[in-house]
Amino acid sequence: MRKYLERGIAQGVVPGSSENDTKIDLLPEPVDLYALLGTVWHEARLTGYGTVEVRSPANQPLDSITSVAALVLGLSIKQEEAEKLLEKYGAWKDKGGRYEVLQQARLSAIWNGLQGNMGNVSLLRIADEMVQLADDGLRGIGEESKHLDALRNRINYEKNPSDIVVDVYQRGGIRAVVDHTKIRMENLK
Repeated sequence: MRKYLERGIAQGVVPGSSENDTKIDLLPEPVDLYALLGTVWHEARLTGYGTVEVRSPANQPLDSITSVAALVLGLSIKQEEAEKLLEKYGAWKDKGGRYEVLQQARLSAIWNGLQGNMGNVSLLRIADEMVQLADDGLRGIGEESKHLDALRNRINYEKNPSDIVVDVYQRGGIRAVVDHTKIRMENLK
């Protein structure tokens, strides 16, 4: 979006306008950002209600929907240590790190899952350290640590939910994926 605004002009295509699609000039305006916000979902965003909405818990398999909330809670309790961990890997901007490191790690995670890297460090290793840190934070407040079990399993098996869906697809095709991912009433109890 920044590059779009900085260039001052862009080319767009009117789909289906002709055999070769008609190209039109677009004059970017800051108001275009509002249209974009309705189509791009960032991990966390400020809502119109004055709250912060975190998207990833809504995208977890049903059996691990509380895992991200537990992770966030545990890490927020251990915030200083979490910052030091990011600093250790060069990704904490306020401590001399670079935001680009986090951006690259995010892309690596999208393409490679837990086998991705942040710089030259395995995301699996970082995930393990983060879950351990969150577990330490949760220990003093009750039984919330059990909600990290789904994340521990992902780390132990080195597979995230999308890896599992790919495995299911390769074994049984799209019908197997639908069966694997459908919500069952017995799981809602």
